[in-house]
Amino acid sequence: TSFRTAKVIIQVGTLTDPVQKILHRLLTFILIIIITVVVLTSFVGQVFAQKVLKPVVTVSQMADNITYQGLSNRIIEKQNDVEMQKLVDSFNGMINRLDKSFTHINEFSSHVAHELKTPLAIMRGETELALDQEIDSNEYKKVLANNLDEIDRMIKIVKDLLLLAKLDYKPEIFKFQKFNLSSFFTDLYEHSKVLASSKSIHMDLKIVEDNIYVNGDKIHLRRLFLNLINNAVLYTPSSGKIDLLVYKKDSKVFMDVKDSGEGISSENIDKIFDKFYRVPKEADTKESGSGLGLNIAQSIAKAHKGVITVQSQPGKGTTFTVTLPLA
Repeated sequence: TSFRTAKVIIQVGTLTDPVQKILHRLLTFILIIIITVVVLTSFVGQVFAQKVLKPVVTVSQMADNITYQGLSNRIIEKQNDVEMQKLVDSFNGMINRLDKSFTHINEFSSHVAHELKTPLAIMRGETELALDQEIDSNEYKKVLANNLDEIDRMIKIVKDLLLLAKLDYKPEIFKFQKFNLSSFFTDLYEHSKVLASSKSIHMDLKIVEDNIYVNGDKIHLRRLFLNLINNAVLYTPSSGKIDLLVYKKDSKVFMDVKDSGEGISSENIDKIFDKFYRVPKEADTKESGSGLGLNIAQSIAKAHKGVITVQSQPGKGTTFTVTLPLA
């Protein structure tokens, strides 16, 4: 009976060292995994960030290195995401505009210096000669008259250069409207006869159809054709002939200014639209005009989505053809 009521306690014991070793190893493994993940994440994040920010860094470096001498540099367009590509395109576009502006400034400055140095040298030479010698009042008047001519020439050059700058860089100066070329050329013809009368040159106008309309700026188109007609008068001998012809074909209108003058040689014909180029005159080697008239005319034609072409043979005259789209 005493055996049944007695309490029995059983104790089981084991060593904790193996368990502690397992837990320690597990903790070490977890720490290694955490450190590895952190390192890999940092590395991958850095690589990814460098790849994403590379275009931005490139833009920043180029912006820091930009000078007026290095405006030809551009960021190479690669496969960037949409946002980065927009940034690259915007930056390249800005550099293009800056390059174009600096080129225009340099061209304008060099053209002004090139064209003004000759009349200034003439004025200086004649003035110094007049001061060094004892001359009468008539000679002084002659010197002053020559200087006045050179001043007028410089003023015309400056005005033409300013007009070219506006034509090339300020398209808003054009005021386009639809108008009939018949009345336009009739008025132009009457004015041209006055210009040609000084050399007894016969002017003729032929308009094939009455209702020919274009969208254009009448003031600038008038200047275009007056430049062509002035050239024709300049290079046509006395008692010569100048023909104006207006006709249309398909969706375009063609306007010819044909003269019976000296003509243009093949080596000069490709240069006549260059700034300051003047075709040498056989009868008179003295330069006339500023050499900007045809360049201005071509710029006006291009602003009207048109073009000026020329056909010429020495001794047989020259024909300038202005082609514009119909309205």
